[in-house]
Amino acid sequence: MPTFANFVPSEQDLGTNTGDNESGKYSITIAAECDGRHDVVFEVSRQSLTSSPRSVHVKPHQYHAVRCFGSQGKTPGKFHLPRDIAINPKTGNIAVADAHNKRVQLFSSDGTYLKQYDRNGPTAKKLNNPISVAFNSAGGVTVLDSYREIYYFTENVESIIDISNEHLIKPGDMTIALDGRMLVCDLKDKKVTVLSADGADLLQFFSDPRCVVSPCVALCHQDKFFVSYNSASCVKVYNSKGEFLYDIGKEGPGRLCHPVGLAVDKFNHLIVCDKKGGNVNVFTLEGKFVNSIKGQSAQFQEPWAVAVSNTGQVFITDTEKHCVHVFE
Repeated sequence: MPTFANFVPSEQDLGTNTGDNESGKYSITIAAECDGRHDVVFEVSRQSLTSSPRSVHVKPHQYHAVRCFGSQGKTPGKFHLPRDIAINPKTGNIAVADAHNKRVQLFSSDGTYLKQYDRNGPTAKKLNNPISVAFNSAGGVTVLDSYREIYYFTENVESIIDISNEHLIKPGDMTIALDGRMLVCDLKDKKVTVLSADGADLLQFFSDPRCVVSPCVALCHQDKFFVSYNSASCVKVYNSKGEFLYDIGKEGPGRLCHPVGLAVDKFNHLIVCDKKGGNVNVFTLEGKFVNSIKGQSAQFQEPWAVAVSNTGQVFITDTEKHCVHVFE
């Protein structure tokens, strides 16, 4: 039975699926880890065929809509301005910050409603305007509410820990990095503030001194910070020290209008929600435009936040349609 190895650009063997057609012919399928030009070497009994290596061009993945859940309303499973979305990497459960309904709703990976978080204890006030949500390493839900306070909900809905933070003035969005650090975009001082996992300690803060507008969403990936700037119409990239490197989407193909939500997909591409453009663009981490999710069966009105599951599915909130779009 033949085998083959992929050497360019990954220079390593990749997983293959070989089928015997029982006619002396074989069908071979490979899932390349990245797009671009690949040289494929075919081997039989560890001997390369004379026709190899063969050059194969792998096109970038084009996402297609698979389903949508939620609609406008107040009952469980419905939304009124779904602002943010996060996915638990262990369970696949989905948390959605349902801002105007003053709650965070929890769904299973297929979009089935499970429960909600809303500070609904006997002595506690309800959430006022949950604008950002994230899962921490323990599986708890962290919620940024009303540009003021950050709350941590354990798996038990009734157990709540308030995180009062002296390092923040007017927090506008919050994400949690893989190492547990909390990244908060401050709308008042126009900086990205990096806090310890419990939100108590200030680890660092940074901004682009040439940019006078507030950051919207920040994420950390491969020792870089990717930060969307709605009013500057771009995503800015910083190194691990918070030093500015380059802009994404400032001009050319994939030019951004009002970028907000960010995520990195399984192909190591940056997904950017352009809320006023009604579009979701995909870029390489170096800033090259790959393609757009716009123009498929699910038309966006105001895509706001995006999250990627462990299976590679992409979940996007739409604050005008009051729903979550799912792509793969």
